[in-house]
This record gives sequence, C-alpha cells and structure tokens, in this order.
Amino acid sequence: MRKIFWIGMILMLWAAPSAAVAENALTIYFKDGRHMTIPYRDITRIEFQSSDQAGHPGYSREISVSGSWKTDNGDIQLWQTGNQVSGAYLPQEHGEIIGTLSGNTMSGFWIEDMSGTKCPYAKNGRYYWGKLRFVFDGSRFSGQWGYCDAEPNQPWNGKR
Repeated sequence: MRKIFWIGMILMLWAAPSAAVAENALTIYFKDGRHMTIPYRDITRIEFQSSDQAGHPGYSREISVSGSWKTDNGDIQLWQTGNQVSGAYLPQEHGEIIGTLSGNTMSGFWIEDMSGTKCPYAKNGRYYWGKLRFVFDGSRFSGQWGYCDAEPNQPWNGKR
C-alpha cells in the first residue's frame, strides 16, 4: 500500500510541471482542424500578416485616429479610448463627435447647437445632430454625414 502511495506522489510531482505549461501557453487553431500549443516563455512576438485580415471574423486591427484633422467641413480634433471616439469641431457651434471604431470605420453622430435641420428628439441635450461614418486610411479619411436619423449622404473628408 505504501508503495502505491509513493508511486502516486511521484507521478503527481512529475505531471505538475507539464500542467503548468498548458496554463501558460498559446494555442493556435487552424482551419483544417490542426492546433499547436506554444509555451509563453518561447514567444517573443506575434505578428499578423495578410492582405485580407480585415475580412476575418474576430480580427481587429488597432489604429489610432486621435489628433488634429483638416476636413472639408473645418478642423476637427479626435480623441480615442479603445474603440470609443469623441471629437470637437466648430467651436462657435460647440460641435461634438461621438462614435465607435470598428476596424478602420467609425460610425457615430455629430452634434451641434444649431444646424440646417432640427431633429425630433435631443441627443446629448441638443436637437441638432445626425449620423456620420468615417473610413480611415492612414493619414486620410473619407466620410459622410446626414441629418437626424437619415443615412449619411453628404461628404465629410479629411487629412492629418
């Protein structure tokens, strides 16, 4: 009986280090069903390189849109925290931008004190607002804006 106990203890001690490696490892699953597990201690850097990465579910290329932008509707300043973007423009009208970044596309709203169309309900306490969509490409973006809940259809483009 004692012999079985000590054999069990030795097996537990021998198996424990391999169990620890499994908890501190990266496992990669391939489309064909294969998988590979690599201990973290062996990894120095992970890079994703593919021309069609943006089309893969779950892929998110991190970009930064924070900073000053010259646009065809005046200068804007954007601030980004994670995928949330806020911005300011047209100081005399307290222009505000709020949006969410997904990949290189920001969807959100512009909000002002006054504009060409009064919306039926307020957004951030103001009745002058609309949808916007910006698609960023390096130091440029192409975008559109609209009034209230209408789909964006007016150009709003910019560059750094």
